[in-house]
Amino acid sequence: MKFHGIIVFTLALAIPVFGQTLPRRTVTSLPEHLDESSGLLTFGRNLLLSHNDSGGDPELYIFDTLGNDLGTISIDGATNVDWEDIACDERFIYIGDFGNNSHDRTDLRIYKIPIPAVFEEQTITAEVIEFWYPDQTEFPPPDERKVFDCEAMVALGDSLYIFSKNWSEPFTRWTKCYSLPKTPGSFEATLLDSFDTGALTMYMGQITAADLSLSGNRLALLGYGGLWVYSGFSGSDFFGGELVSFSVNMWDVTQTEGVSFISENEIFYSDELQYVMGFPRGQKLYYADLGEGLAIAEGGRHLAESFDISAFPNPFNSAVRISIDGLGAGLAPVRVGIFDVNGRMVYEMTVGGACMRPAGGIHPARGTTMHEYTWQPDESLPSGVYFVKVNAGDAVSTKRIIFIK
Repeated sequence: MKFHGIIVFTLALAIPVFGQTLPRRTVTSLPEHLDESSGLLTFGRNLLLSHNDSGGDPELYIFDTLGNDLGTISIDGATNVDWEDIACDERFIYIGDFGNNSHDRTDLRIYKIPIPAVFEEQTITAEVIEFWYPDQTEFPPPDERKVFDCEAMVALGDSLYIFSKNWSEPFTRWTKCYSLPKTPGSFEATLLDSFDTGALTMYMGQITAADLSLSGNRLALLGYGGLWVYSGFSGSDFFGGELVSFSVNMWDVTQTEGVSFISENEIFYSDELQYVMGFPRGQKLYYADLGEGLAIAEGGRHLAESFDISAFPNPFNSAVRISIDGLGAGLAPVRVGIFDVNGRMVYEMTVGGACMRPAGGIHPARGTTMHEYTWQPDESLPSGVYFVKVNAGDAVSTKRIIFIK
């Protein structure tokens, strides 16, 4: 999907709702002609394939982790209406031409090509899998039912699985999973399941890419603001697995639209070239090790699955007492952050068990599950709406507070 111009944040556009921040490092800049990377495949740890999205040429671009352009695979018998993701199995590559921002497409398709014996400049003829959604009857539907865009796909067993990108207004947060046969032909997609991203805004909750780990036991769903990782599921019951979520792009807003596992705990992901206030951002390949974040979640499971946040007084004019009830006495870290309406963190601390910092303001009573904290905003902070976010293991809760000087 293309965004034109400057990204403008509305009231709660970038308020994070995720368990932890994705640890990442920049690997390389993408080849010059790959400025709208919207899908990513990794072969080994050094060879990658990607493609541009809507309106690009029907081509796959080969490059390495140094950013070297290694050639182009032209796809014969294909057009790029809106290529949005790429997946593979042991023998074939699948290219998803199913971007549907306007929700009026009736020509959704997936191109199927054999994995080349040698990754070099060549032309490969594609077979075509055409499909439609069983639950879409309007082209386009009204805003509240605009849930038929797609930018994410994986291959598992004898099926392809695609994940919807939700454009509903008001935003419903849900992403749907459909299945399709891998064989060429025309098919009605089968609606299998859905999951609640938990995001407060459309920007934070849209799914833009997907991949399965090499074992097929871990699913990564990438978005502009987050990464959702499901593990331990059975077969294709992806959302029946255990979920760990990460925030992405909190300080560098770009369109992250490609993700690929390189091991069970490691991923590459890519973003598109984006101009923000006239300055270029993105068009890069990133690396992230999920192991630390997954380990934090493992350690935090003995914490309460839910908890309550209260604030008094609210609105407040000098200080507010924040009470967090139900955290338990676990040793895993609990993260408390306060954000303004633009998603900018104005205060952060880590509390709980071995990571307790009493001097920082959180003072749990011994033998209880109540944590209380008095926050006095810095004099430079303006009046307005702020959000308290607490992460405890897999549980996340947010409280809206109003500061009036």
